[in-house]
Amino acid sequence: TVDTTAPAGPVTMTITNPDGGQVIVPSAFMIDGAPTVDTALNSVYSVAADSMVSNASNASIKQGEIKTGSNAIFIYGSGFFATYKANGTIDQAPQVSVSGTGVRVTSVRLSNINPGATYAASDASMPDTVLRVELAAESTAPTTSAGNLRDITVVLPDGQSVTMKAAFSVNAP
Repeated sequence: TVDTTAPAGPVTMTITNPDGGQVIVPSAFMIDGAPTVDTALNSVYSVAADSMVSNASNASIKQGEIKTGSNAIFIYGSGFFATYKANGTIDQAPQVSVSGTGVRVTSVRLSNINPGATYAASDASMPDTVLRVELAAESTAPTTSAGNLRDITVVLPDGQSVTMKAAFSVNAP
């Protein structure tokens, strides 16, 4: 049985024989969880260059801008997970997309608030599951107005998804 509070994602199983011998099986099975976005944290945060988290009611990018490193967008939620190969490397990470044209996601990884460190979704030191999303906008990406914001969608390796409506804008440089 799986406890209802168990985190979603791959589970490492330890098999112990009666003689005390053990075998560890990484990613022995997967706990599926429905993804959610934490609206109490206003869904999306940007991390400033000084690594302080600044609240952003809507994530944004300027035409021609690239958001990497400390400028990446962080999405807080639950049920986000990746699948792993037997050697412990990521096989499939969650996918993130922005509706409309001219903005592409260049990197997605499970992360904590520190851009310099990454953690598995099941890491007990993470208070929430966080996706660090790096983006690039074309210089011709259509700008958005207040009533015409773009959606951000997160798709997990098992096909489950969650969409944040009107959560992203493209601005003129």
